[in-house]
Amino acid sequence: MLESDILARQAAANQKEQFGDSPDFVGAFEDAVLSAYQNHKNMSEQVMSKTHVKKAMVAMLLDLVYGGFKDRQQSTY
Repeated sequence: MLESDILARQAAANQKEQFGDSPDFVGAFEDAVLSAYQNHKNMSEQVMSKTHVKKAMVAMLLDLVYGGFKDRQQSTY
């Protein structure tokens, strides 16, 4: 949404409440939600249908999740 020139101009010219009531703002929000949904849907479909993609994601998340728990354990001592 921050990449929108229209929204940038409207934010510069209006107060927050007026900006939030703009049909352009609401439309950009809806577009962003739909785009995120479609991107996540596509990624989920690839992960579930392609073994090599699933294995790569599991390996990446293993490091992140395990590391996060270890960091949490160390900070509680």
